Amino acid sequence: MISLSDAKEYIHGIEDYYEACVRNKFRVPKRKSKLCTLLFLQEVRSRVCWVPMVGDIYPNSCATPPTVHAIQNELVAAIEANYDNVGPDDISAIRRFVWHLKQRPADKDFMLDVLSTIFKGQHHYFAKDYRPPPKRTAKTFVPMVSNHDGFFTNLPPSKRKSKANYHYRLLPVDEMQQLKHQQLQLRIQAL
Repeated sequence: MISLSDAKEYIHGIEDYYEACVRNKFRVPKRKSKLCTLLFLQEVRSRVCWVPMVGDIYPNSCATPPTVHAIQNELVAAIEANYDNVGPDDISAIRRFVWHLKQRPADKDFMLDVLSTIFKGQHHYFAKDYRPPPKRTAKTFVPMVSNHDGFFTNLPPSKRKSKANYHYRLLPVDEMQQLKHQQLQLRIQAL
């Protein structure tokens, strides 16, 4: 035991707390990671929250990792499916780690290290031929303008420079609002 005044000499803030955890061989996320809060570090130190120790890490590489969100979901699912095989006997510490991970993601390297340790490097992210799924992009939407009255028929193309978004003024107001609503729905679906 050391006195509080002595402890204050070593730790002045979260940066010092982080550095102390790293020096004590806890495999914690990068300092700038959203997961790396003071509460998280305090719980790691007191072993209320589990993280692997540096010596327990099963090193592996993932040449093209998926998104942070995909790794986070995969890691949470893997831990919840394998509570008994993940880490210490104290399942409440592992559950606390999952709770923190669900609240905010860690950096890719940390989550890949933990995933590699749980699966002893046998997860499909670490396969030689692994490629992340392509990112979903918004569907291209081509607005149509009514030509039922032949207004545009046989017109020569304009030689003037197009003004930004002027083409939307060719639509009636209600159709323009409907078009913007459809484009918004497509963007939401892409997420």
